[in-house]
Amino acid sequence: AVVSTQSTGIAKSSSLSIGTIDEIQKLHIRSVPLGEMPRRIAHQDQSKTFAVLTVNSRLNQETGEEIDASYIKLFNDQTFEILSTFALNQYETGWSLINTSFKEEPNQQYFVIGTAFVRPEETEPSSGRILVFQVQENKLILVTEKQVKGAAFSLNSFGGKLLSSINSKIQLFEWGLSEDGTRTLTPKCVYHGHILALYVVTRGDFIVVGDLMKSISLLVYKPVESQIEEIARDFSGNWMTCIEALDDDTFIGAENSMNLFTVRKNSEAASDEERARLDTIGEFHLGELVNRFRVGSLVMQQPDSTPLPTLLFGTVNGALGVVASLNQESFEFFKKLQDGLRKVVKGNVEFFIVVNNEE
Repeated sequence: AVVSTQSTGIAKSSSLSIGTIDEIQKLHIRSVPLGEMPRRIAHQDQSKTFAVLTVNSRLNQETGEEIDASYIKLFNDQTFEILSTFALNQYETGWSLINTSFKEEPNQQYFVIGTAFVRPEETEPSSGRILVFQVQENKLILVTEKQVKGAAFSLNSFGGKLLSSINSKIQLFEWGLSEDGTRTLTPKCVYHGHILALYVVTRGDFIVVGDLMKSISLLVYKPVESQIEEIARDFSGNWMTCIEALDDDTFIGAENSMNLFTVRKNSEAASDEERARLDTIGEFHLGELVNRFRVGSLVMQQPDSTPLPTLLFGTVNGALGVVASLNQESFEFFKKLQDGLRKVVKGNVEFFIVVNNEE
């Protein structure tokens, strides 16, 4: 191989390959000082803004206690100038944030924030709020709020409605418009059956829930009956840190022993018992605590290439990683490569199916 500043040439036995490095394939990073800890971020195309949940921690000089104050801040998505700030109440912390629109107003986008009141005397939050904001003239305008009995750990757009996990329950809200222009969130249906439903992702009418202690469960919303029902779950005792859906039948999770694992729905199983179980089909010991999955890629897809389904993840130590869905042929190749490397390389050489459970 010959390398120049402009190109790379590789000579093979029967061919010569010359290629250039695409300068676009870089990560462009710009840091914007906040002076506070960011917790959640969402972008709104309509107003060309970012909403960011932040926490400002300061020391009380008289008592020596640390005091947290939480805010919702609005940024211009080009200059990152702070346009507007909304302060949450005492002991109130922002837990979730999305940009969404509702079926009744499909052309109007809203920032929706889920909060919890973290009071010193409570072991877990007993109350919180769901706040709906509209951006008007670069200002955050509170349109409506809904008091909830617990922490609104997650928010999801769901068929023109709003789906939230609140402590141990999954609750669906409808958007209401009155004649005088008042907007409200109205509870439509609820599902109980978790310890703490921390993470929720949706796919069509299916709802995937990551529980604090009860691993992954799969729910379905039945609009005719206006009900949410559980159809399958993973019966392992995994303490979840995040989840995501790989496709309609396969889901990935990360847990507190720093493992990644995938489960699959048994749609074609013969018995009801088998269909009610999510089977573990893959496990990997990452050694990092993953706290977020996102569908996407670190590089641009080439127009003439077959796109490879990839999932990005972030860890509490600041690492970024990619999970790629391989076809059977590629999987078998890398599995054979792993087995071959094990025979000649001393140490731990593992690509697939490595587990470290504390159970």
